[in-house]
Amino acid sequence: MKLRKDGFTAIDLVMVIIIAGILAVTVAVKWPGKSINIYAQADQVVQDIRYAQSLAMARATTGQRYQIVFASTSYTITNNIGTIIKTVPLDTGLAFTSNGFTGGYLSFDSLGRPYNGTVRMTANLSVAVTGGGFTKTITVWRNTGAVEVG
Repeated sequence: MKLRKDGFTAIDLVMVIIIAGILAVTVAVKWPGKSINIYAQADQVVQDIRYAQSLAMARATTGQRYQIVFASTSYTITNNIGTIIKTVPLDTGLAFTSNGFTGGYLSFDSLGRPYNGTVRMTANLSVAVTGGGFTKTITVWRNTGAVEVG
């Protein structure tokens, strides 16, 4: 009696299933979800806050300011007379929460100092980007206007 060897054994099938399972778990863990959008959007907001500060230092004269006006799902960079420099909508499903800025806006004077509305900041203030169960908090430091994501 001769045995044929042109098929798969049970061990072969079990090994393939185990390897496929390991690959599936690895891909599922590393698959980008809503959290990647939160990080990217928070970084964009930080860069635009720095951009508004640099505009104020480069272009503003005494008494002029550049500001960022925060709405629930977008923000706009303007000068103090309302000329829109840039408007940025947040990605779908993301929103600003915990906005600590008076009147919803942060402004910078010609020296790059941050203002909470029209008053110099006396404390560090934050705005949070939220969505999909994730939150990234953006903090502006009161003395320098330095910005960080936490």
